[in-house]
Amino acid sequence: MKRIQVITAITFFIIGLVIGLLVASWYSHTGDWSETGNKIRITDFVADMGWFNPVGVTMVFVFNVTIENSSNQNITGAQVTIHRLDDQNSSIPDYYPLVDVGILEPSEIRQVRLDFFFGLDRYSEYKASNYLAILSANGTTVLDERKLF
Repeated sequence: MKRIQVITAITFFIIGLVIGLLVASWYSHTGDWSETGNKIRITDFVADMGWFNPVGVTMVFVFNVTIENSSNQNITGAQVTIHRLDDQNSSIPDYYPLVDVGILEPSEIRQVRLDFFFGLDRYSEYKASNYLAILSANGTTVLDERKLF
């Protein structure tokens, strides 16, 4: 009877150890930003700043940001936002669209579209502004950024 209890205890210990190793292995391959942050980047940033009037006195610029995951693992939690810049290249306080990229697989290149809405009365001001695309980890840690011009 004692022998069965020892065998059972050892079996549960081994099962627990295997499960623990599997969980640790899974967490190490889900996009640790300290290791993969420099392997995800913005490769292109373009905008269509033509005359788009979706409704009433609202205008829209369409920004396309291309990002690339050059790591060998999936990356999650990446987000892209666009900021309008002043003459000193500082971000102008405003509401800026933030898009969650989702899961980026190894070597994947993805284009992210962001629509920037504003009033018709500010069209010339917004048209003359420069813009900054920011790639971040969970909206906090900046991984890469690129100016429009």
